[in-house]
Amino acid sequence: MSGSSQAVKDRVRVLQIITGLRPGGAERVLLQLFEALDGSRFETRIASLSRETDALDAYGFKDTQVDIYDMTHRRLQNLLKLARDVDEFQPQVIHAHMFHALVAAVGAKAIARTKPAICFTGHRTVHALWRRTALTVLKRQRKADVLFTPSVRSRVDARQAVIIPNGVSVGGKLFTRSCWGDNRPLRVLAVGRLIEDKDPLGLVRSFAAANLHQATLTFLGDGPLRAEIARLAEALGVGNRVILSGFSGEVREQMRVADVFVMHSHQEGMPMALLEAGAEAMPAIATPVGSIPTVLGMDRGVLASPRTFPDALRRIAVDPKGALEMGERLRTHVELNYSIDVTARSHEQLYSELAGATDRGA
Repeated sequence: MSGSSQAVKDRVRVLQIITGLRPGGAERVLLQLFEALDGSRFETRIASLSRETDALDAYGFKDTQVDIYDMTHRRLQNLLKLARDVDEFQPQVIHAHMFHALVAAVGAKAIARTKPAICFTGHRTVHALWRRTALTVLKRQRKADVLFTPSVRSRVDARQAVIIPNGVSVGGKLFTRSCWGDNRPLRVLAVGRLIEDKDPLGLVRSFAAANLHQATLTFLGDGPLRAEIARLAEALGVGNRVILSGFSGEVREQMRVADVFVMHSHQEGMPMALLEAGAEAMPAIATPVGSIPTVLGMDRGVLASPRTFPDALRRIAVDPKGALEMGERLRTHVELNYSIDVTARSHEQLYSELAGATDRGA
């Protein structure tokens, strides 16, 4: 066998399973990780438990092959198909992204002859009680839990915690930001699905309460609360300054024409949108949930509760120079700690260690 053929044969085989591929942070993490892994050392496949694949087009992965095991119906048949395909691919590692993917991975492994190591990324730090109980029951089935920060270890009942933050593309020429003020109004940007967890209605209330003359608030995202957001904005007298742009695959481009990034969420993991805002040196205001305090620290952004959010907006609005300096500090921090290259290399090390243990029968 030639050296190149042996190298291909010796690649670590990794099956990435995710609940679905609609546009969102966890989905973007998976796709960027898939692209960044070293193809000469790792053979990676993606499996989705839903027919939703809009994230592929949205994030520039339309030619990426994804195997579909639709668990919305015929669950047993699709689980059996997944198990058969596990035996065909013979992965040393299954990386389950989100809770339902973990359940499917454990089920498929129980049925299949192939017995890969399972690692798990929950992509959120708060789980309902029944899910926390299930994670405890499934603890022995997981060889590793990928966590964004050490502080969330107890919330997922991690067996072997591996700290790997999310990563984003950082590099290239940095867009030069300009001050807002007398010459033009402040442009505020929120990115994410319009759902309860993200609290877009609370953000509209905070924006209206801040009473920022002529400032605009743009929502980049879609979801079931869209119509209610529009009604609330009208009722609060800011309907003409709250813009519902819908989903866009050009998030970074939209960040370059906005001034301040805001996140009013009730719960988060390590939000990709915040890291991308940091990579674009955007001043950021966010609620202190999930891993957000780790990212923003004491001087790289503003942590604000829903009660103090309006005041935080007012303080940013009147101090553009200080806000832009804060954004530059956040950019430096993201570049040093949250690069997709660093994230990919950390996952590669984890997969290699798990594959080695699997090959030894551990």
